[in-house]
Amino acid sequence: MRVDLAALQTEVDTLKQQLAGSFLDRDDAQADADARMAGVQAEQDALAREHLQALEENQLLRQRLQSVPPCTAWGYMAVPRPQTVPPSRFVLVSNRRGDVFRTEGQCVATRRADPTGVSGCVCVGAVWNG
Repeated sequence: MRVDLAALQTEVDTLKQQLAGSFLDRDDAQADADARMAGVQAEQDALAREHLQALEENQLLRQRLQSVPPCTAWGYMAVPRPQTVPPSRFVLVSNRRGDVFRTEGQCVATRRADPTGVSGCVCVGAVWNG
């Protein structure tokens, strides 16, 4: 009976050590998890600040874009006499009456039919007073 009692006492001691070890392992794992969670939270806070900063910058840029008046005068570059060497100087083309094009569509339509054109249509004025 004493031998059985000693064996049982040894087994109880072994189980207590294993239990204490598992508590220590659990505490270490909990500490690691808490440290990782704190790191993730700090990273999330930094990303949230960056996101807010990007939103504010985006809003400022949108406000600046909205303050730019729309393009109301269009034209394109052309060489009136391309057969000369060197070619005559570049001129900004407008419609036949000498008025600039009011829309990009008008400019593009004229540009397609003009063999002297050397550039695409570009905005040449942002304010129309007429």
